[in-house]
Amino acid sequence: MAKHLIFPSNLVNRDLNPAYINFQFYKNDLGSLFPETNISLMMPEGISQPSTVSWDNEKFGMAGDLMRQGIRKFIGSDTESQSIDSMTEAVKARVGNAMIFNAGEVANKGLGGGASSEGLMGSVAGKIPNPYVTAIFRGVNFRNFDFVFRFTPMSEADCVLIDTIISEMRRMALPAYKTHGAYLSYPYECSIKYMWKGGPNQWLNKFKKAACTKIDVNYTGTGSFTTLRNGFPSQIVVTTSWSELELVVRGDVDEGF
Repeated sequence: MAKHLIFPSNLVNRDLNPAYINFQFYKNDLGSLFPETNISLMMPEGISQPSTVSWDNEKFGMAGDLMRQGIRKFIGSDTESQSIDSMTEAVKARVGNAMIFNAGEVANKGLGGGASSEGLMGSVAGKIPNPYVTAIFRGVNFRNFDFVFRFTPMSEADCVLIDTIISEMRRMALPAYKTHGAYLSYPYECSIKYMWKGGPNQWLNKFKKAACTKIDVNYTGTGSFTTLRNGFPSQIVVTTSWSELELVVRGDVDEGF
């Protein structure tokens, strides 16, 4: 039977603690998900929704830019290309300058200097070749979330519960040996939800299925190592990282992701 762990214990009082976060772990068995441990905790410190869109700059150069314009013109989407005549003249000028300053670079290096053709052009002519830098869309990355929790026990029962929750989260994040150690099983997947009074909080983002990629346990949450009378740390800070297992794309925004 799946466990349901709740901390602090008064988290069940929705009037006192209406906001909390829920972690439902699932075992992935040949593509089928089976619910395991369910953990409800106070809202973590500092919640945010990360950006995942990746753009980059690429230097096309004159030849690459000519190809780009030619392809755009061929498919009928070119609205800014220069005339063939003007581009031809630009190519001629660039080739001519390149020959002169490349020769200068070779001569300079032959005499023990280190000047480049681009450096010589800049120094002599006050200009350098246009690199034709173009913005390139590289794709979308998986969203990653970091959650920090502070566990402060108030009783012996709290100590046991905190220890159980941390152990369960670590256990779910780790693989297990299979086939006498020849293989490693996948760790558990997790469904994460921001909750409000027992239901999902409609004003915060939803999550795709996620995997826990880090659990750091700091036993000196108060700044130094202090304990209760039974030896349990006075405060434990747990830092966790989660990576979603599916991409979030445009259509997912309307679904709350």
